Amino acid sequence: MSSKNFTKALQKKTALKHIENLFQHQNEVITKDISLAQRYLDTIRKLAMSFRIRLPREIKRSYCKHCYTIKTPENTRTRLKGSKLTIFCKNCNKFTRIPYK
Repeated sequence: MSSKNFTKALQKKTALKHIENLFQHQNEVITKDISLAQRYLDTIRKLAMSFRIRLPREIKRSYCKHCYTIKTPENTRTRLKGSKLTIFCKNCNKFTRIPYK
């Protein structure tokens, strides 16, 4: 492996660890200060985009894909319809449908 590819792989690995660390901090802060948690989420998204990292499933499902706000029980409505979990965002009035078994 060339040194350039090795350093890129190392940078991605370090960025992913940083993203996971920020997500843990976001979960700790979310009940106290929602604006700080939202800034953590913005930082997570910017890091993932700049290093071209695919976010883990639990991080992707923690925010609305349309307006990028954190999903909380106050700003979402969750329903089970057939074989899908339907989440309605009250901020942007959009639906997210997730299949389940």
